[in-house]
Amino acid sequence: MSFISLHNVAYRLPDGTMLFSEIDFSCTREHIGLVGKNGVGKTSLINCITGKLPIAAGAIQRTGKIACLPQCTDDYHGFTVAEVLQVNAIRAALERVTAGTGSNDDFVLMENNWDIENRLLQALHATGIGYISPDRQFSSLSGGEQVRCLFSRLLLENADLLILDEPTNHLDYTMREFVYNFIGQFPGGVIVVSHDVRILNSVDCIGELQPAGLTMYGGNYEFYREQKDREEAKKERDLITAGSALKAGERQFRITMERQKKRVLSAGQATRDGGIPRIMLNKLRNKGENTAANLAMNHEKKLQQLRADYQNARQALDGSKSISLDFRQAIGHEAKILVSCIGCNYLLPEGRKLWKTELECVLRGTDRIHITGRNGSGKTTLCRMMINELHPSTGSVELFTQRVGKLDQDASILHPDLTVLENMQLYNDSGYSETELRIRLARFLFYNDDVYKKASGLSGGEKMKAAIACMFSRQFQPELLVLDEPTNNLDLDSVAQLAAMLQTYRGALLIISHDSAFIDELGITGVLSLDDYSG
Repeated sequence: MSFISLHNVAYRLPDGTMLFSEIDFSCTREHIGLVGKNGVGKTSLINCITGKLPIAAGAIQRTGKIACLPQCTDDYHGFTVAEVLQVNAIRAALERVTAGTGSNDDFVLMENNWDIENRLLQALHATGIGYISPDRQFSSLSGGEQVRCLFSRLLLENADLLILDEPTNHLDYTMREFVYNFIGQFPGGVIVVSHDVRILNSVDCIGELQPAGLTMYGGNYEFYREQKDREEAKKERDLITAGSALKAGERQFRITMERQKKRVLSAGQATRDGGIPRIMLNKLRNKGENTAANLAMNHEKKLQQLRADYQNARQALDGSKSISLDFRQAIGHEAKILVSCIGCNYLLPEGRKLWKTELECVLRGTDRIHITGRNGSGKTTLCRMMINELHPSTGSVELFTQRVGKLDQDASILHPDLTVLENMQLYNDSGYSETELRIRLARFLFYNDDVYKKASGLSGGEKMKAAIACMFSRQFQPELLVLDEPTNNLDLDSVAQLAAMLQTYRGALLIISHDSAFIDELGITGVLSLDDYSG
């Protein structure tokens, strides 16, 4: 029996655009990894499965209990932790029953929940946030604490099927280990959207979402990539074959028409020399012209088919286009000091020092520093201090360059009410024309009307690409690039493309990331562990 079954499911965006269609798949106790390019609709498909979005066509059958871990937590604004965990009503009923004022409805609600307080504390402790009060506002938690809280809710639910949307975003290494073990040991079905290769290599099969449907690959992500590489190689061979066939067809068309023209000219000369009457000459000429026209029409039909084959082969490779970024200049100077931190610390609102030991470090022109530490260890705070967005409470920080680029997980350099093109124009300090800006946006896979999308309507990965496009279209590229969890909202192809770009970047990098596969690609020259300073 399937816990979830989709039959020819389609979804339209509010503006009427068909996002995806003809989705057919089912899940019982399999662990399925859902992948696809940014903006293709992975989160929308999850919301269709859970009933949060209406489908445009098809049918979805649900059996058993489904629990969902969302990627976006905006829906919980103003909620307490207990409300997010969906135990607030039960706790209130328990309080009334204990006080002797409980109603029949309270006793019904408490039927299987007399141990709710103990289960609640166990769930919070299991995810490493036992110190958080159930009455605390959810919005006051850090990003990692919010995700842990949502996993606590999963522990409280006796679900048959889990649907997880980017479950390792915002999590440190310790919590990621918990997620890996949680998914691996869960006995029911799992559908997980993730760019975490370790998660995807632990699943039973991979589903690749495209506008025209969902293609299932029986095996983990490594097997999926092998199959995709074979498919891409075949597409390239098909394009070469179609191109060769088209050239051969065009060449044959020219040769055939030239031969026919020579035949007509030769026949005309022979008939004139042979004394054939003019009326017969005209008939013979018309026949030759008709023959030539028929030959041309038949060859044109063949050429049209060859052109269509070639165009189809090219379109089949469109989805494989990569971001291209031209680093015009050698930026970094190996010996140049960009940032110097001496005896630094930062006082938290409650007056406590962020680090037990004062921090000292120097960043030079081509350093690539990976800043690590548990959630709450101050990684983002340190980066903000190093680029003068925050000032240390003790010690000093000196920044010796104004050419700083910052890319955070929210792509906050974008103005949400402006289009992609308008954001690009906002950062255009080189006087580039609109045509040039659109060419640059095309390098980041924003084509045609894509440039008129508002930033607020972009997917997480699209926002990241637009932010990078704005950052690197300026007259002077950054000498120092600060990356705060840049891969959180990127699909796997985009992560690989970003890594490839950063490999050719010649300035200094400060990187906060828990994506070990991404970090391994960047040629890190040093690690700064804030756990060493936190005690």
